[in-house]
Amino acid sequence: MKIVFINSTPMSTALSEKINIEWFIKREVIVECWSLERIYFTQTKIDDYFRNGFNFKYKIPFERKFYTKKEVEKNLKKIDKNIFFCYLDFGNHDDYWLLRLFKIYNIKYYVGPRTIGYFSKSFTIESRLEKFIFIIKSILNALIDYTLLERLAIFRRIKNVIYKYSDYYKKPMFTASSGSVGRVMWTSITKPESFLSIPSIDVMWRKSKRIINENYALFIDDTIFYSPDLALNYGKKNILSNKKLKLYIRNLKNFFLMIENELNLKVVIAASGKFYYKDKSLYGNREIIYGRTNELSQYANLIIGHNSSGLNQAYILYKPILMIIDDLFSNEKKLKINQVADFYGIKPINMNNFTKKCIFNISIDKDYINSQKEKYFLEKHLNKNNISEPNQLIFDKLKNL
Repeated sequence: MKIVFINSTPMSTALSEKINIEWFIKREVIVECWSLERIYFTQTKIDDYFRNGFNFKYKIPFERKFYTKKEVEKNLKKIDKNIFFCYLDFGNHDDYWLLRLFKIYNIKYYVGPRTIGYFSKSFTIESRLEKFIFIIKSILNALIDYTLLERLAIFRRIKNVIYKYSDYYKKPMFTASSGSVGRVMWTSITKPESFLSIPSIDVMWRKSKRIINENYALFIDDTIFYSPDLALNYGKKNILSNKKLKLYIRNLKNFFLMIENELNLKVVIAASGKFYYKDKSLYGNREIIYGRTNELSQYANLIIGHNSSGLNQAYILYKPILMIIDDLFSNEKKLKINQVADFYGIKPINMNNFTKKCIFNISIDKDYINSQKEKYFLEKHLNKNNISEPNQLIFDKLKNL
């Protein structure tokens, strides 16, 4: 079997660990990785994406880089019809030219594994009133969102209608995602021949080894000091000015001190690697551990964060979570935090208004969390006692095909 993984966005180590291409290589699958990032982004923007990271750039195995659409077409013409393509970031860009080429050259491809989260709310609406309220809120929210221009991309919307309601573009053999809402959402978006339900790749389903032996509170680092995504897509490097950053650092240190004093827990920083903290004083010289967020979340006594997807692990394990907002944040950042908090069923706390009472008012609604787990992380029919590896399910599906 041969799989060509095709991706149009620069690949980080954080994402690569979720997709785990090495899993297929170990099982003697012939692998190629086609990188189309230079078709969509300048080299300067790609360099900015990885510039300040800690082991953030993934060394892609068996990589082939493409710089033009014509190069891609030239190589698609030569593809053996028994080769499968895995389109990793379907829909992240205006990629209808590629889907048209897939149709012309009859390329067999699947989509996934794709994640699911707060952004899928439109696919959970049942009544007309909910739909109306959602549309109004979306319009108001769009006015403070830096993705507004993308949402107004008329030609891309027209191509999307053609994709959904005609045979002009190639549709996937199957799409792999998680949860009952993931099934509805990604089936609606990709219109595949079938859907493959897998455990969410955002979390670890098996216990890991404990990294820290003592009790601790875990702060899940966000892209406050440097945002690779903003740098890549919008040329912005930060959501806060240098002046506001200094104030944010002061507020965060004071907040950590209150947590440590009230709960007798040391605060540990879980960093994704998007930003390398050469100056550890930014977090008051607290311990910073890179690339181990899920492992650390499994054993933490308290989780603190803004709106990172890294909160998912703690959420499905019923951990107490404090989602925090600072007055210094932009309206767009506050909006994202509130949207994610609503998804979790958590009320965010303003750091400036934090008191001891806030800690003891944390509630954990296990019934609600279980409902969310089934909707977004693991469908009920999957064996919860012996959860299969997502890639094993994909591999078995490909073998059957």
